[in-house]
Amino acid sequence: MRPGKITECSHWFTVTLKACAMEMEELKQKRLTNGKEAVRAIKDVALAKGKCAIVINRGRTFRLLQCDSATIGCEWHVRLARFRSRNHQGDWHVTGGNLDHQNCVSLAKPLRIQLVNNPVVRGALAANPATSINALVAQLRHQKKVTASQHVMYRAKDFVMAELHDGDSLNIRLLPSLLAEFQRLNTGVLTEVHVTNAGDSDVRLFTTFPHGSPVALIVMVGRDGNLTNKIVAVALAPVEDYDNYLWFPSKILHHGFPLTACPVFSNRNSTCFASTHMDYFSIWYMRTDETVRLTVTQEQFVLEANTAVSHVAFEKLNAVNPAATIYLTDIPASKRTLHPHVNTTPLYGWRTTNFVESEQAKSLRLKPRKMQPYEFFKSYLTIFMGEAYNRFRLGQLWVNAERKPTPRAERNFQAQLGDTANYMVTFSSDDVAFTARISNSMKQRRVDLTSSTCSCLTQTQHRIACHHPIATPLECNMVESAYELMGECYTVASYQENLGTLEIPEDDLFTADLSISPDTKVSCKQVVQGNDASDPMTNGKVGGSANLQRQFCYN
Repeated sequence: MRPGKITECSHWFTVTLKACAMEMEELKQKRLTNGKEAVRAIKDVALAKGKCAIVINRGRTFRLLQCDSATIGCEWHVRLARFRSRNHQGDWHVTGGNLDHQNCVSLAKPLRIQLVNNPVVRGALAANPATSINALVAQLRHQKKVTASQHVMYRAKDFVMAELHDGDSLNIRLLPSLLAEFQRLNTGVLTEVHVTNAGDSDVRLFTTFPHGSPVALIVMVGRDGNLTNKIVAVALAPVEDYDNYLWFPSKILHHGFPLTACPVFSNRNSTCFASTHMDYFSIWYMRTDETVRLTVTQEQFVLEANTAVSHVAFEKLNAVNPAATIYLTDIPASKRTLHPHVNTTPLYGWRTTNFVESEQAKSLRLKPRKMQPYEFFKSYLTIFMGEAYNRFRLGQLWVNAERKPTPRAERNFQAQLGDTANYMVTFSSDDVAFTARISNSMKQRRVDLTSSTCSCLTQTQHRIACHHPIATPLECNMVESAYELMGECYTVASYQENLGTLEIPEDDLFTADLSISPDTKVSCKQVVQGNDASDPMTNGKVGGSANLQRQFCYN
């Protein structure tokens, strides 16, 4: 039996060597145009056998690839060289090597480009664009016996999706018609397109951009009475500069959106800040003023001066930095003080890095920032339409269920209500009481039931009653009156008041603008705004807040 096994093994080894020799001869016949393509072809050969090849030596006219198990005895290697030519760069070809993996423990490590060209990956994404990364990795392992890392598969999926769903360049001509029809069909919606074609190269850089160049995507995010984020307006601008950041809110204000009545937060972008300098001044502008020098300690005094409620508090700044005091004094108080905004204007729990593009575009096959301008805006119009209907449907359900506050507002209220047992209330009159936590009775808050105010900023900034005002009516067994402390914006009646549906136009209504060249992507400064233009929180009576965000969009 033993000699038979040796003979069988020797026969298999001979067949393997012959197959490797034939494969090597086939590789030698191939001609490749450049070194990168040649290396990729050899790595594909190794990947087909479930192995990994690496370049260990290179020059202008040669490459040497080995198996990544070469250090433990695997003799697999391939030599590449380039033909010499006087007239043009010569083609690359295989000069020799050994394709037999002996004593090899190498495992395949597919590159992004290898996954992009893999029929398993492309087929799965073409059939179902929502296929998860884990599912793609498992499917590749099952069909090709190759295990890919998740982060490489993620990059490959992005590339394949962009390639599969890349829009037709001629569709850019339909964009003005698309937005015009959308505005015509839906009352209260603003769309605007600026297209400029110029022959001068300097101007063209501002007005046109080639495929793949970065374009500024500006998004304004609002919050409704159910504490749900909503994209209020979106725009594409050719560059991220002062003019475009000033243009975006000016169009929103012109459309009747009351940004001046609510706080507007922005990400940490100096250009965006600069476009608002006529409305607000802060420490950032002091740093750019050569007459003012602030230390880290003095910056804290400036912040305190901005929120000062008395002249005595403001004078503290003069003691540490007179130049800063003069600087602030020369600016009208309404443009520099934070106190009216922080202490009297509801902020609704905003975070300045709150960005919801990924959440609102989960249903799309491709991320909007990777789309062409026409597909980009058509996708966002679809998002707006779906959101409007969902809000309308939810509003009807809540009215039928006889809800008073919206569900998320009710949840926050119940969370505050559950902790009121830990508070003690002492009345000074029928309408005024002082509330403190039992474990810290010295830290008291003043509650005025007549004006529904509390010295704690939680209620002021969120318009949802905190522990102190809730505990006060409960002391008098007035549970129902505690709900009256909530802001009107959180009521279902207010949520339902300005709800409406949107409709996107049909494709056969669009007409192409032949003045737009399909060879270059026209940089359009465009705004699409939701139909609830009466308020930034998309409720008719809500004095809410909005969040201005910036992100790069590659088109």
